[in-house]
Amino acid sequence: MDGKYLNKQDVYIEFLNKWIENLKLRLNSKSKNVFDDVHINDIDPIFEDKSNWLTGSLEILKLFKKHLANTDFDIILCIFLNRTKLKNNIPKSITQKEINRITTPPSLYLFRKGNKTMIKPTKHIVDNLSTKYKCNVYFGENQELPPEQRFLYRFLYFVIDN
Repeated sequence: MDGKYLNKQDVYIEFLNKWIENLKLRLNSKSKNVFDDVHINDIDPIFEDKSNWLTGSLEILKLFKKHLANTDFDIILCIFLNRTKLKNNIPKSITQKEINRITTPPSLYLFRKGNKTMIKPTKHIVDNLSTKYKCNVYFGENQELPPEQRFLYRFLYFVIDN
């Protein structure tokens, strides 16, 4: 882990354990496709600073993934990019300038292993980002607004395989 976050590992793991317990309560009464998400800045105020978003959220993802290895749970990271009118506007890189334009902090999604709804096969893998960040990076987009508004919501999923 990056030195900036290294001394807080115990705090982050405690957060994760509480998060798992809360999700388990919901799983008892609902389908196995239940998931929960948390924005990175809800884990630690250090992530209010956008300069910590990418590096910090990837470090937290790695830490949580390692901690979840022998559990029934899995985790992915999602970064919502700016809206666009261009379909398949897949980023070739993620710069701090791009991060600064994003309004929503990255989110971690916690879910039971085997939940097939979390990463749908329609998403495109982004090879150059996958290589750079040493995990599978998928691009997705959707249009939740009426077609006449023609804005697409773009996002990147960061997935660490077991």
